[in-house]
Amino acid sequence: MTRYALYFAPETDSQWWLAGSQWLGRDTASAHALAQPRIAGITTTVQAKVTRDARRYGFHATLKAPFRLAEGYQLRDLEQALHTFCSQQRALIVPSPQVLWLGHCLALRPNSECPPLDALAMRCVRHFAPFSTALNSNEMARRNSQALSPRQQELMQRWGYPYTEEEYRFHLTLSDAMNYCDDALTTALRDAAVKHFQINETMWIKGIALFCEESPGADFKLLKQYHFANRHGDAIEAYVFKPANWQASDLRPAVVYTYGGPLNDRHIVETDSFQATAYLFGMYMAAKHGYVMVAVDPRGHSNYGRKFSDANWEQVGKPQTEDLQDLASYMQKNLGVDAQRIGLTGWSFGGFQTQYTMYTSPDTFAAGIAGAGPTEWENYNSWYSGRTIGKTERSKPTLRRYSLLPLTTGLKKPLMLVHGMQDPNVLYQDTVNVYRALLENGKEGLVDLFLDPDGEHGLDGVVKAKGRHKKYESFFLQHLGVAK
Repeated sequence: MTRYALYFAPETDSQWWLAGSQWLGRDTASAHALAQPRIAGITTTVQAKVTRDARRYGFHATLKAPFRLAEGYQLRDLEQALHTFCSQQRALIVPSPQVLWLGHCLALRPNSECPPLDALAMRCVRHFAPFSTALNSNEMARRNSQALSPRQQELMQRWGYPYTEEEYRFHLTLSDAMNYCDDALTTALRDAAVKHFQINETMWIKGIALFCEESPGADFKLLKQYHFANRHGDAIEAYVFKPANWQASDLRPAVVYTYGGPLNDRHIVETDSFQATAYLFGMYMAAKHGYVMVAVDPRGHSNYGRKFSDANWEQVGKPQTEDLQDLASYMQKNLGVDAQRIGLTGWSFGGFQTQYTMYTSPDTFAAGIAGAGPTEWENYNSWYSGRTIGKTERSKPTLRRYSLLPLTTGLKKPLMLVHGMQDPNVLYQDTVNVYRALLENGKEGLVDLFLDPDGEHGLDGVVKAKGRHKKYESFFLQHLGVAK
């Protein structure tokens, strides 16, 4: 029966991950065997032997030890709980990891006590206790074979693992128990590890890694990293549509749908939504063309708390762009996405946000579609602009500081502007003016214009929803390509 484990594992593009995987001789993310570094005085056979069990489990620090799912729970329940749990956590730094002995095992350990690390592990143990079934007799015997103290036996009965609560020691295992080895071997291994892990990079704990053992004795695999809140400590909600044959190692094209502004009590990311572009078009592109499609609510979106909603005051578009940059990086690392083939789209404020990001972070997204976005805030109603920009003076000279027109010089990738010419909400002239600025800045080879002569803010003149999304489909296929 499959066992799961909740571990800390360094980001797979970090120096720590590469060094740890090489040391153990296996990358649990790719499931590839790696050549271990040669150690003077130790044969490759002996080196492989003293790291055998550590290699099977992979480079990690235990937060919640391996467990089988309790009756009534499925993997998707665990995944949803991990998503929710991680959205409430904050990133931590492991203080100066050093190669040290932990009992008879070699390990990377913090150079000082770090209560936040211990607290994180215990939160994992407690929060996910309902998901794990009781240990069977073989598992109990194996964990009891470690000469446990009475207190450790008590903890094992309570939590299924003896090294919890005050007995917990954060560490990334580098060897099996070496109490049977002579001093020369242990010294050579330790000295080699000290040299190997001389890494000038902070070890961040940015999330929790879900590992699995598909059958008894099988190598553990890294299934997915569940990340904590963003660079500013905020949890960012997103929804992902993946094609049926998706794998984490894929290099697929992808599209992100965003809004990011005041929307009363509504979210883009919500259960059972039938929003035309974020969800229906997302499902269509995933199913028909093999795209990874993401809907996201970055900072600035309403109804996530005052601090979150007001993040863009007097810097409208900037915090959303930071979150979109982080999302693009996350997608590349975790969602089987080609970083050079990610598109961006949004409507109304999302149309503004798409343009702002394409102009100010021109290498993040490969193509964008901006629908009916306000590009000059002096043309928009003061109620909405006040909630968006903040309590700034609303004179035209002040509001022009937030205009998109001067930013159009930054466009480097294809952009399609969409608008209804009868729009009573966001005036059609906003798109005309930004289009003029793009042409004046020599961007005619990058910008397309798609207009509905009779359409209002949601179009629905001669351009209906199906026709609009057919246009979206052809644009993204042209500029992002098909899934390989």
